Amino acid sequence: MFKNSLILFISLFLCMSVYSQEVIENKQHKSTIIATQSQVTPMVKDTIQYSGNNYSFRNEVLTLNKMEGMMQNNTVATEYLKSAKGSSGFANVLAYAGGFLIGYPLGTAIGGGKPNWTLAAIGCGLIVIDLPIISSANKNLKKAVKAYNLVETLSRVEKYELKLGMNQNGMGLALRF
Repeated sequence: MFKNSLILFISLFLCMSVYSQEVIENKQHKSTIIATQSQVTPMVKDTIQYSGNNYSFRNEVLTLNKMEGMMQNNTVATEYLKSAKGSSGFANVLAYAGGFLIGYPLGTAIGGGKPNWTLAAIGCGLIVIDLPIISSANKNLKKAVKAYNLVETLSRVEKYELKLGMNQNGMGLALRF
């Protein structure tokens, strides 16, 4: 029985010394407070969510212009978003041109005329060139959203602190938030 009590006491003592950061002495009340690490719980309900290519904020689908309005106070997110908008605009032009150059010979072939397959090959080439540009735009957009969410999450953090205290009356826990 004594051996179990000794092991329990040593374990509790080690836990207090391992998980505490500093000892604060209050000489007026003759007590010692052992401060533990502060815990941070992020709130994520006001962040931009994304799945695939759909971005939403509070269950409302966002366009690039709406996102730009939301991110205007965050310079890092705004820079990523501007880069994504520029890349996606150029990518859309290439995609439409490539689609037209593929579709025109196909329409001619379906209509019974003699198609110019060189145009279709050029259209395929434009679409192949377009794929990395679209990928880059999507990566920049995700970086913008992550930068925005990081700042928004850090600005809405609830901090609390758990303290273990000892005085002449015994031990106690204090939770501050």
